[in-house]
Amino acid sequence: MDTGLRRYDGWVRAALTIIFINIMGIQFLSMTLQCPKAMGSARLTLLRPVKRGYMVKKLFLFGFLFAVLVGCATDYQPIGTDSTGGYYQSKITDDHYIVGFSANAFTYSSRAYDFAVLHAAELGNKLGFKYYIIEGQRDESRLNTFNTGSASTINSTSYDGVTQETVNTTSNSMTALYPGFALSVRYYDTQPSNRKGQASFIPNEISKLKAKYGLN
Repeated sequence: MDTGLRRYDGWVRAALTIIFINIMGIQFLSMTLQCPKAMGSARLTLLRPVKRGYMVKKLFLFGFLFAVLVGCATDYQPIGTDSTGGYYQSKITDDHYIVGFSANAFTYSSRAYDFAVLHAAELGNKLGFKYYIIEGQRDESRLNTFNTGSASTINSTSYDGVTQETVNTTSNSMTALYPGFALSVRYYDTQPSNRKGQASFIPNEISKLKAKYGLN
């Protein structure tokens, strides 16, 4: 391949890379709208026109932004603290509660379930109980679809000196899982003799789950 063709091939590859980076930028930006923590990072350079010297920086930014988005998982907090979700409870009787945790799309289902269990244990401890049994659970996860923008392509055809252009527009969307669980929890002052294998010791459960997620 001669020098001219090599240079042409290099520019084609560069152009395709720039197009890909900007499309991915739009996708990432749409996700940051779901996470206030990432908005500041997204505003930095994501939508700036790409120059040849910025390509490596933009790729680095996407990696950084991805890490920020992972950090947007719902914290262990009461629901209503912010828009990401949290734990809640509803009293049935003095020793019977419905306890749950609702999370955002950046949260693993296992994390959401563990936080529901942790709140069940902490609630029992606050009420003065030593043991609890999860008698039932309901998966309250939901799927949400949101628009991530559209892309247009222009196809040109020429015949007898007449050029005709066709514009094709494709809408893009993303479907995200928002995990959530509700637990039916029964509390006990002492270990129930007829359900020894099912009852969990509240202090042990609190210590185990807080250590797992680095909570104080």
